[in-house]
Amino acid sequence: MDHLQRSLLNCFSLQPLDRTAHLRENPKWLAEKKKQSGSTFYLLNNDSVLINDAYPVSFNYDQLTKAGLNQVEPIYLGIKNELAHYAVNVDEIESLHQSVIEPTSLRDMTDHIDPQTASILAYALVMNRWHLTTKYCRRCGSRYQSAQGGHVLKCSSPDCRHTEFPRINPAVIMRVTCDDKILLARQPTWPKNRYSVLAGFVEPGETLEHAVQREVMEEAGIKVDRVYYHSSQPWPFPNSLMIGYCAETRDMKLDIENDDLETAIWLDADELKAQMDQRNVILSPPISISHRLIEDWFMDKTGRSIKEWQDIKPEHIVHENE
Repeated sequence: MDHLQRSLLNCFSLQPLDRTAHLRENPKWLAEKKKQSGSTFYLLNNDSVLINDAYPVSFNYDQLTKAGLNQVEPIYLGIKNELAHYAVNVDEIESLHQSVIEPTSLRDMTDHIDPQTASILAYALVMNRWHLTTKYCRRCGSRYQSAQGGHVLKCSSPDCRHTEFPRINPAVIMRVTCDDKILLARQPTWPKNRYSVLAGFVEPGETLEHAVQREVMEEAGIKVDRVYYHSSQPWPFPNSLMIGYCAETRDMKLDIENDDLETAIWLDADELKAQMDQRNVILSPPISISHRLIEDWFMDKTGRSIKEWQDIKPEHIVHENE
């Protein structure tokens, strides 16, 4: 399995849209696509997805107009089967005059929708958050104007004209092993008995591999010798890219006193099975790359899936911050 195939197994990674970046520069084409019969507008409310009976709400252009949302500048996402897909932020849900529509976190609905739709919504949420939090030029303070279907923000001041592009926060997430044992840790804010692998944001001036080494040293007090790439995952909570690594160490002496971890433990596969049986260890939910990193290691050691020991429910996602 190559890196692309491995990454496509991660939730939110099976993106079906052609972003057609070269066509986003054509205002006429964008205007025609927006009004095309069959174009899809996903409705968001800040960092939430609007749902009806657990499924995401989407309008066509006529429905968007009827709801009075055609004056809201939609964010163009891309093309699927020749039809355009957009994200639209709804400030006042009551304006839709539909009591059955409510906002929910994408975390809580991922199990109810297909992987491609989940990937589109993850993409939409990141773009929507960028627009909500990037209103004014960081150089002169003038108002930004949306361009290229919402993928570019241009300063409205003729003396400035600064251009801003969407930003994401790269973070490394790493499975640390020593011989047959894996390192699992928990933060005090997580649900009871939740454990995961280590993770942290990349800092300026360092490679991804150096970020892995630094974060493991900062969080667990150990030095890793071998660092190799596993896969990556868009993580829209709120706007990260998780870059998964495997790291090996010969030092099992932990020091977590100088970091925000509550505890960290070394477990081999049999010990992990026993801890899961007793519900002393509840692993990260399957939507996260951390689960994949642990699952791949567990499958390699036992030939069996974690799901045989632990059915991880959506509510376990609360307070996950990877």
